[in-house]
Amino acid sequence: MRAWVVFVVAVVCWLAPVAAWAQPSSEVPTAPGAPTGVQPDEDVTAPPAVGRRTSTADALRATLMMALVVGAGWYFFRQTSGGATRGYGVAGWSTYYLVWLVVPLVVAIVTAYPAVLILIVVAIVARPWLPDPIQYLRHARRTSVLEAQVRTNPTNSVARRELAMIWIDKRRPARALPHLAAARAREPDDLELVLLEGQAEALAGRHQAAAATFQRVIDRAAKFRYGEAWLAQADALIACRQWEPAEAALRGVLAANSSSVEALVKRARVRTARGDRDGARDDRRAARALYRELPRFQRRRQRWWYVRAVVGW
Repeated sequence: MRAWVVFVVAVVCWLAPVAAWAQPSSEVPTAPGAPTGVQPDEDVTAPPAVGRRTSTADALRATLMMALVVGAGWYFFRQTSGGATRGYGVAGWSTYYLVWLVVPLVVAIVTAYPAVLILIVVAIVARPWLPDPIQYLRHARRTSVLEAQVRTNPTNSVARRELAMIWIDKRRPARALPHLAAARAREPDDLELVLLEGQAEALAGRHQAAAATFQRVIDRAAKFRYGEAWLAQADALIACRQWEPAEAALRGVLAANSSSVEALVKRARVRTARGDRDGARDDRRAARALYRELPRFQRRRQRWWYVRAVVGW
């Protein structure tokens, strides 16, 4: 689907300025000495001439819209392709940007009213507070049912777990954490609940606490979900700019999951931050080689990380 998104954005990028450039001109050329806007011996009620090029201002506006489409399309691709890959937040990111980024683009192009593009800026800035309509509608009924179950039976850890997953999917960690705390009080040995708690803490910006929570999972099962806790811990440590522990966590990922192109690309980033440019170059080279050896379904899931390994980003 992402390939189709990129294709559609590319087509729109080409067609938007062409359509604006080919719009009929409403200006009628005047003869020397004639009153402005009126042709000699011409009925002023006659329709204006068509088929002429638009003014320079229209061309500049079309070019600006094309640039905005390209920039917004890249941002959408980045968020939906390189976003969460560890089982949470995927739908939240993709549908959020589909509604608040792609739809304003289409409306602005169809109506030729660029002011609609202001919605894109608002959506990017207000991401922590602006709701995702599709996610809200998708989960609304199920959330109501689960909350009713929790009110009836506060010890229902199954309902609390599912509620926490929904709130994490909606990127509302403050709503998920109380349910996770209550569920863990009932099932303290459940590693999935600990992992979810760390994910919620990371979404809330509490990266140091999240790294410690993921460490509890690692201490008990280092290869849990193919090193998912290692990778999440590395993300939290990178957010704290703790490069050496982050590199150690990424080594843990590769020990648990030797097929992770993402871990190699992130380690290259960490090594670059530490000044080890040769090591970073080796990691990117290894990531490209690994990607070519993976089966097709794994390449499809890690395509974005391969792109980053190619461009060195």
